[in-house]
Formats: sequence, structure tokens, C-alpha cells
Amino acid sequence: MADPNDIHGERVRKFVTKSLEAESAVMSMHRDGAYRATLFRYSYIYGPRGIASVEWSIIKRLLDGRSSINLPSGGLVSYSRCAARNAAQYLLLALDNEAAQGEIFNCADEVQYSQGQWVELIADCMGGRMEVVDVPAALRWTVAHFLLYAGTAADIALQDICKAKTLLGYKDQVNPVDALTETVEWYRNNPVDWQSNPAFPDKFDYALEDKVCER
Repeated sequence: MADPNDIHGERVRKFVTKSLEAESAVMSMHRDGAYRATLFRYSYIYGPRGIASVEWSIIKRLLDGRSSINLPSGGLVSYSRCAARNAAQYLLLALDNEAAQGEIFNCADEVQYSQGQWVELIADCMGGRMEVVDVPAALRWTVAHFLLYAGTAADIALQDICKAKTLLGYKDQVNPVDALTETVEWYRNNPVDWQSNPAFPDKFDYALEDKVCER
């Protein structure tokens, strides 16, 4: 079967290219003395009121009584996440901070988890459990909603935040488990109307998921 995410992947690549060009332009103006600039490269931000929440993809499956979840690489895919409150802390630490001027900071939680561990943490928050089903490489397009940048990035994409810890004195304001517990509670009280949201990548196609499990 053809991969329907090729077009989306190309859009992502163009977006990343444009972002890097914008970064370069901003820092060039900083070096020319036009202004003082600090750039932040935020990882995936989670928390209440998220836009395209991966957490909701897991929460809804648990609410729907699903006992398993299909994940690429058996849940070993890992990419950096940042709780919303921690994301704000990076910015606050850089305000009026001479050490931040002309610097680019990666922003992520100090502790990171794989997708499989993220599923386990959410299931624990909801008093349930889910078995992770490994999806064959040829069918990874069926779980594109769990792949960073529609699968255009590596399965392990963890940001180094040592610069922020050294220059800004960054420390997490909230640990990921507490932030995730808060996130799960919010989404349980505020379900995502994914059917009327064309930007939401997960279509909850359980029939397709079950078919993949049979292969």
C-alpha cells in the first residue's frame, strides 16, 4: 500500500528549511547590532489545551476500552517533550539575562521517556493498562500520528539542554509525571472534538489497527 504521508512529509521538510533560514536571518541581524536576540527551539510541548495532542490519542483509546495500541518500533521511538510550565520557565530565565543574548537554546524536560513509557504513564494515571503492538516498517504510515514530523525525523530525536542548564540555570519547574497527570485530568474533562478538527492527525481507525495486528 502506498504511503499517504509523503505529501505531508514534504511540507514538513519545507517548513523546517524555512525555520532554519529564519533563525539564520534573526541571528545575523543580532550580530549586526540591529537588536539583541535569543532563540528558543522548543520540543513537543504538552499540557492542558494542546492543539494536536498525542496524549489525547492515548487517552481516548483507553476511554474507548482499547486494550492495545499500535506503535512504531514497538514503542521505542523517543523524542523530546517539554511540559508547558517548563517551556515558560526557559523564557523567564532568559529575560534581562546577559548570558542569553545571541544564544540559541534547546527546550525540553530534564527527564525523557519513550513512546511506550509515555503510554504506560498515561495508563497508570487512568488506572488501566495497554499492550504495545509493534508495527512492521512497511506499515508505519498507519501510525504516522505517533511519528515526529510525520516520520521525517529519526526515531530517536532528543534535544541537548546542557547550554540552558549552564547559562540560564534551568531546572524543571514541574516533573513530567506530575505535568502528565495534570494533562490527562484536563483532557478527561475537556475531550478533543477531533472529528471537526482537520488538523488532528489521528483518525482513530480501529478497524485498520486491528487489521495491522493480524498481519
